[in-house]
Amino acid sequence: MAYGQTGSGKTFTMEGSTKNIGVCLRSFEELFIEITERTEWTYELTMSIMEVYNERLRDLLSNNENEDNIDIQYDKKNNL
Repeated sequence: MAYGQTGSGKTFTMEGSTKNIGVCLRSFEELFIEITERTEWTYELTMSIMEVYNERLRDLLSNNENEDNIDIQYDKKNNL
């Protein structure tokens, strides 16, 4: 998770560049190294990337422009 003001470097921290990869790609690299080394298990991976901006939630992996905003909802116990 990255949080901060506009222009503070969140995107660079998470994504990085081709020569200096960010937190997300480093995490994926480590995850795949572990999966490769631990052959006694079977793995199924799923991923989601969400953006919260101006109190709106957006799925950054969705290709559907109609689903640009996702409603933030709470349960009976007021959990997100």
